Amino acid sequence: MEFNVDKIIGIIEEKGYTCYAVEKSLGFGNGAIKRWATNSPSINKLIELSNFLKIDLGLFFYEEVPKPSTPPHPPADADIDGRERLLVDNFRELNDEQKRFLVNQSARLLSAVEDKLSTSKSSANTATATNRPVPPADSPEYSEISGIA
Repeated sequence: MEFNVDKIIGIIEEKGYTCYAVEKSLGFGNGAIKRWATNSPSINKLIELSNFLKIDLGLFFYEEVPKPSTPPHPPADADIDGRERLLVDNFRELNDEQKRFLVNQSARLLSAVEDKLSTSKSSANTATATNRPVPPADSPEYSEISGIA
């Protein structure tokens, strides 16, 4: 495993920063990153830098970060297809207020779809989901459905 300060500087610049701005933000001494060419940094400094840049620490040492031996998602997610994974990943990026809004809107949409399907059910034997009333967003029932406190 080889440490390459030019690679670190390249990553910093790719992220739109200068070494000076990163050093100032992290409280490193002026010119500290470039001095790492002769004096290797502590692992704590590299961890701080990788967290600041929101990258995997391994990128400082490898061309590509080695793939983990365990799956990136728990085994319970094994039955989730790509579209569902995208929805879950996007949902996790939302703040609590956005999550509440999205859950409320999706419950209303499901209710409307169920109503539409139930009117056509009399002419065809199609299976529909159970009809769920949408509780107000500030009610305890809403928190139970949405999983948001």
